[in-house]
Amino acid sequence: MTDSIFPMNAALTSALNTLENGKLSLTEGAGRTGAYLYARAMRHEMLLNNRGISERFEPYLVAGLVLAGLEARDLPYHPQEMLATAEWLCHEESSSWTPRPLYAQIIRGMGEQRLTESLVLATAGLLGGISDAIGHEPRIVADNHQAKFAGMIPKVDWDGLLGEDRP
Repeated sequence: MTDSIFPMNAALTSALNTLENGKLSLTEGAGRTGAYLYARAMRHEMLLNNRGISERFEPYLVAGLVLAGLEARDLPYHPQEMLATAEWLCHEESSSWTPRPLYAQIIRGMGEQRLTESLVLATAGLLGGISDAIGHEPRIVADNHQAKFAGMIPKVDWDGLLGEDRP
């Protein structure tokens, strides 16, 4: 469990640097696992604070916050990749919906570097969107998240998430 803490902190640093510098910034140690876990944790916290959100509406809310956070800071992004990434962040094994085939294909087609970049942008966008919505600076929200997320970090089965069977 603790082997995910460093990549999550690197993803957070990358997201904050991206928001502050106005361009994608990958710090040393930033990877898809850390960015994925950090974005999922923010999504989880957002849902806990908004219990009336329907599960099927969740991907639209997350995508809206991500895109609003990126647009407010004029951060460039690939629209379909960002929508696919946002939808993928919302999918659970217990979900009553499945990701759209196009979005699943887009995610599977990204190499590790591109997926990491997309996840860091989604993390930055979600952090920026949440910060804007509640009227705080992203760094203050990030500090609050770091305190809350410690101790709830699982392992990530990337082959299962990407629909790949490997021994």
